[in-house]
Amino acid sequence: MFGFIAAHPMDSFAFLVFVTFTVIYHAFYTYLVRKRPELIFKGKINLVRRAWVKKIFDENTGIVAVQTLRNINMAASFLTTASVVLIGGLISLLLNLETTQHIFLGKDSGQVQDWLLALKLVNLIVLFVASLFFFSLCVRLLNHIGMLLGSPPQAIQDAMGEDPVEFVYRLYAKAGRHYTFGMRSFYFLIPAVLWFLGPTLCIVSTVAVGFICMKLDFGQMPGR
Repeated sequence: MFGFIAAHPMDSFAFLVFVTFTVIYHAFYTYLVRKRPELIFKGKINLVRRAWVKKIFDENTGIVAVQTLRNINMAASFLTTASVVLIGGLISLLLNLETTQHIFLGKDSGQVQDWLLALKLVNLIVLFVASLFFFSLCVRLLNHIGMLLGSPPQAIQDAMGEDPVEFVYRLYAKAGRHYTFGMRSFYFLIPAVLWFLGPTLCIVSTVAVGFICMKLDFGQMPGR
């Protein structure tokens, strides 16, 4: 590890910046959504989600809810499929690195080691796996929500042992969180891809995407 840092200080710094914004920031984001929702835009949206679920139950308009959720479900399903296809392609490149490294390095770029390329490819694969995981969970929850919103509230109360509005709302908020993390995985593919062109581009693009995410999370609060 220390040998890698000494040999590739800029790549090491690029990876540190990338991990800071993708992992540490979003761990903090999850904490705010759960513990301090009033400080973050997603927390405000979750309050609106709860009001929407209550309205659906009060007015018995489950079919409207299904139609509303359908577009989100279709988008998540498409992105899940795209992730599966791209994961397969990247794994193929990784397993045949000796014959495919010229795609990234050029014919006369042997000074960059195969394992450094492998690290960059693994980084891409991890992002696509994360997007696959989050989008597939989102689709699963949306399917449950569509069925629950068309069910009698008393049946949900009897089966789950809690208020139907609160139960469906929690599932909806969780589905929204999974969708957000799936999209963030795609956002951070930009610096991951630019890392192949150099660590400086990776650092700049990571910071740029990170600040865009911060703007989305904190920049739309009321009064701002």
